[in-house]
Amino acid sequence: MEIQVVAGSIQEREDALIVVNLFEEVTVPGGATGAVDQALGGAIREAIAAGDLRGKKGEVTVFYSRGAIPAPRVLVVGLGPRDGFGLQSIREAAATAAKKARDLGAASFSSIVHGAGIGGMDPQAAAQAVVEGTGLGLYRYQELKNKEVDRPDPETFTLVERDPAQLAAVETGAQDGQVVAEAACLARDLVNRPANYATPTDLAEAAIEIAAEFDNMRCQVLTEDDVAELEMGAFLGVAQGSDEPAVFIVLEYNPGQPELDTVVLVGKGITFDTGGISLKPHENMDRMRGDMGGAAAVLATMLAVGQLDLPLHVVGLVPATENMPGARAYKP
Repeated sequence: MEIQVVAGSIQEREDALIVVNLFEEVTVPGGATGAVDQALGGAIREAIAAGDLRGKKGEVTVFYSRGAIPAPRVLVVGLGPRDGFGLQSIREAAATAAKKARDLGAASFSSIVHGAGIGGMDPQAAAQAVVEGTGLGLYRYQELKNKEVDRPDPETFTLVERDPAQLAAVETGAQDGQVVAEAACLARDLVNRPANYATPTDLAEAAIEIAAEFDNMRCQVLTEDDVAELEMGAFLGVAQGSDEPAVFIVLEYNPGQPELDTVVLVGKGITFDTGGISLKPHENMDRMRGDMGGAAAVLATMLAVGQLDLPLHVVGLVPATENMPGARAYKP
């Protein structure tokens, strides 16, 4: 999905859907929501007065413009109470709006920067949260599916900022939000991938692909022989019950600047955890493919670090193996 940022008024957008918001206990909307309400002849205020629109978190209400504005639909998403409102509230509201836009079959939709106006949030941080929430809200695991989805994702999403002086900050936030959302979706794909596909070798290949995108990132994949030389006996003990070879992945990002702080990330990479000899109960055994969620988070973070070109020296460590029963499995 293409993401863009423009300056202007949301009610002037010609997308299939525009998104504004409402806090709880607001009876007369202001800001962009108020401007849209005025253009619609007070339809939003009427819905509030009738009790049909309350601004509760997760609430979405669709209005049809009937030619009053270029966009045929207006979506009002609830932000919940002002007390406790923050960046996570913005992400959740954006995710709710994005999913509704997809359900409505909108090929394009625009949104104001939730929280940047009356919400009092920093415009850059708010824009990042909106784009993060939009990307995460639209996430679906499609990697191994060959059936087309009933409702495709929107093709374009536009953030609309009324204040031209804030446009640069909103653009930066949107760019960062897109990087973070795409990295998080990569982590979700890795975790959702069936364990017969997401083997330790598969994680190593993903790490190699990530490092290949950046001149200042390198990847080293240690084999079982390498690990044995380093006397990582506990790690090899877990691995010895599986036919899948274990690997120890080292990703290093170094922009080459002097005196950089070093951050080390360690992610557990048990690609399937039966419990070994001590078999776990059968309930939720299918979820044991998610025992490499830490590894997925580290790989996705390294991707985001490279794309954001952070001024840090970052090392990602991923010991990856299966924990399986077998004649060679270690005994408790």
